[in-house]
Amino acid sequence: MIALTYLLVSLNVIDAVATYYGVSASLISEANPLMASFDALSILLIKISLSFLLFILVLRIPKLIDSKIIRNLLIVANVCYLGVFCLHVYWITNV
Repeated sequence: MIALTYLLVSLNVIDAVATYYGVSASLISEANPLMASFDALSILLIKISLSFLLFILVLRIPKLIDSKIIRNLLIVANVCYLGVFCLHVYWITNV
C-alpha cells in the first residue's frame, strides 16, 4: 500500500510540474475549475503542497495504509492520475 501512496505523490508532482510548464508557456489551460483561477506558480505550489501533505499524513498515521477504503481510494486516484499523466505526455510530445 505504501507503494500506491508513493506512486500517487509522484504522479501528482509530475502533474504539477507539467501543468506549470504548460500553463506558463500558454500551451494549455488548467482543466480543474477550482485551480483555473490561479496563476501557474500558485498551481504548482498548491499541487506540490498537497502531495507533501498526503505523504506526511501517510507516514504519520500508518493506520491509514491498512484501511480498505483508503486503499481503494488510492487505486482510483492512481488510475485517474495515470490518465492525466498520459494526457500530459500526449500534449508535450505533440506541441
